[in-house]
This record gives sequence, C-alpha cells and structure tokens, in this order.
Amino acid sequence: MGFEDIKNGAKDALGNAANGEGGLNGAVDGLQEQHGDKLGGLNEKVDGLQEQHGDKLNKAGDFLKDKLGNNE
Repeated sequence: MGFEDIKNGAKDALGNAANGEGGLNGAVDGLQEQHGDKLGGLNEKVDGLQEQHGDKLNKAGDFLKDKLGNNE
C-alpha cells in the first residue's frame, strides 16, 4: 500500500462524507479500516479537532458538499 492507495482512499472517503455518508468520522473510519497500520491514532486526532473546531469543520464539510456535488 503506497501513497496512491491512501490518496484514493481519502478521495473516496471524502466523497462519501460530502454525500452525508458518515460525516468526517465516517470518512476517517473508512481510511483507518483500509490503512490502519499507517494511520494509527488518527481517529483520536480528528475527535480532538472536532471538539475544538467542530463549527469550522461543519462549514468546511458543507463547502465540500457544495463543490463536489453528489459525486456518484
């Protein structure tokens, strides 16, 4: 598993999140399932970010959803 695998997984996960499928934590969970050995601790970091900056992350998610459209 190289960088391209992680990049493609992130793209898929962000597309799913933009479509409302699991939100940011769902996207991170999807990446962790595919690349957990390389991403250890990422869920905890995202949870911390969400606690501190949840309003900004929600706005960013809305922006991505608008820009990406349905992406199906």
